[in-house]
Amino acid sequence: MPPSSMSPLTVMASPQFPAAQLPRAVASSRKVVRTFIDTASPAVFTHDIAKTGAGRLLTPNDLRRALQDEFVTVSVSQDGAFRSQAESKISERRRMPFADFATYVEDSNRQSNERLYLSQFPLDTIPVILGSDVATPSYIPDGSSLVSNNLWFGPAGTISPLHFDRSHNLLHQHWGHKHVVMVDPSHFHLLKPGSKNSVSPHVSSLDLVTSGFNIDLSRLNAPCLETVLEPGDVLFVPAFWGHHVISIDVAISINYWWRPPITACMCPSFFRMLSSRTVYLDPSVVTRWVDIEPHRLDTALCLFLADEGHTFGAAALAGAIVTAFCAKALRVLGIPDSPRPMREVGIGTLPNFAQAATVIPALTAQGLINSSQSNLLLKWLELAEETAAEPEPRVYTSERSTAVRDMIWRLHVELGRWLSM
Repeated sequence: MPPSSMSPLTVMASPQFPAAQLPRAVASSRKVVRTFIDTASPAVFTHDIAKTGAGRLLTPNDLRRALQDEFVTVSVSQDGAFRSQAESKISERRRMPFADFATYVEDSNRQSNERLYLSQFPLDTIPVILGSDVATPSYIPDGSSLVSNNLWFGPAGTISPLHFDRSHNLLHQHWGHKHVVMVDPSHFHLLKPGSKNSVSPHVSSLDLVTSGFNIDLSRLNAPCLETVLEPGDVLFVPAFWGHHVISIDVAISINYWWRPPITACMCPSFFRMLSSRTVYLDPSVVTRWVDIEPHRLDTALCLFLADEGHTFGAAALAGAIVTAFCAKALRVLGIPDSPRPMREVGIGTLPNFAQAATVIPALTAQGLINSSQSNLLLKWLELAEETAAEPEPRVYTSERSTAVRDMIWRLHVELGRWLSM
């Protein structure tokens, strides 16, 4: 059956920041696509990629045949927008036969109050349709670490609110049409994202969809790009680029996420994450977010960030590494936890920096570090607490940047082998 003929959305322009069209390119070769991927530049690749890299286009009938006897878990929304599971407007997740869900999708429309969505459905759970139709595109760089590949199937009016992902993403549109708005990472921290220590630091609280089901770009207060994806189009969404997606009609998409190189992540949202509770508790999580090769997750990586001019991110990561080291040493040395409660930040808690500092005298007393190294570690714990308290990345003065880089260098030379992970 052909895609439904749904009227297009009305998009209201911003008088201050007119939207530009997302670049489009014919994917005539791997080199053409890699030009955009290697520079972390968003683009839409037109139909040739479907012929040469991702097989034929799937239809709702294909999914019915593949999943007719399966039960699936779908997300439920009362306003069409599918936010974090911790946010109130997703009321539930519902288990149902796929055949019933497919019938609902075909009968639903934008005005439906309750909306269901088969979102981020792992392809490896439906091997019957695996193969050339949904094979990982050859345009993803060799050696890249694939995070996941997923099926997205839902009715008209399904909304993915403005957010960013930590991974690079190729979104292959198989059926129907989607309207996409994208925002450069240099602006996303201005678009009211969740607290860096919340469950949704990557999601903007801005609602771009009006009560009349139109797109109001003036609510962004930032430059943006937009496009309408058609069947066969493939959208490249670089890591940390904000994107808002709405299905104009019944839509099927397949997406492929993979870890970006750290050089593609030099933006405020990434540095904001480096100063979050998650990283202070376990700095190694950064290696699951991005590909840090050829660096190690240690003081050498901090020096790299500082040398590239990203002093706040360098300071945040170095402070997290020192804090995690002290917390680990506390457990190894058997020093009891402080009865002082941890400080509340957002919905989470930061490490107890004062308690972490108690390990340093013990290391000094055992002759494992000298007094100069002890003072250096104490200064780093002070800086860690300072950067952790910042809601947004700071721009340091040149004098401050030089001082922090010198501190990182001393840390690298004197204690690098202790702190290496």
